[in-house]
Amino acid sequence: MTEGGRGGEVLRNLCRRQFSNTLTPVQVYLEGVNRMFQQQRRERRPKPPSASQLRAMERRTHDLINEQRKRAKLAPLAWDDRVAQVARAHSQRMADANFFDHTDPRFGDVDKRLDRFGVQWQMCGENIFTCNGFRNPEQLAVREWMNSPRHRQNILTAEFTHAGIGIVYRSDGSYYFTQVFIRPLKR
Repeated sequence: MTEGGRGGEVLRNLCRRQFSNTLTPVQVYLEGVNRMFQQQRRERRPKPPSASQLRAMERRTHDLINEQRKRAKLAPLAWDDRVAQVARAHSQRMADANFFDHTDPRFGDVDKRLDRFGVQWQMCGENIFTCNGFRNPEQLAVREWMNSPRHRQNILTAEFTHAGIGIVYRSDGSYYFTQVFIRPLKR
């Protein structure tokens, strides 16, 4: 059985041709079940997260990263709001312009984006991640970053002292994560 569409139509037409031109009680029941499945599928779509929910997800991701650093006996990364703005802007650009890359076609690499926002840094790095259809995308992002040698290296680089994370939700259910790491310029 299918949940509707062409399969249901073929079944109805087959039954009409073989028996009569009217629907049987079983066919009527199957059409009702079909409608119920379609309605449930529409209702299962998650409600888009609010801006405050996305900010909370960013902080949870940051905390999960610091748990990884603690396991490696490294100092935690300090949250930096300006760095988070840079990260959020990159996630938004990737979602809006439909690309997934460390290099923004318009604004360049993370170093140029940090400069554009006036963040003074002496060392920087970046992790990006995207997913669709997962209940805990923060945990998934951190797990995938830790399973990737280059992303893991960014997370466990002792010289990085500050970070910001930007998470954007797209209407198709995709999450875009950007984590920017810096060591601030000494003043």
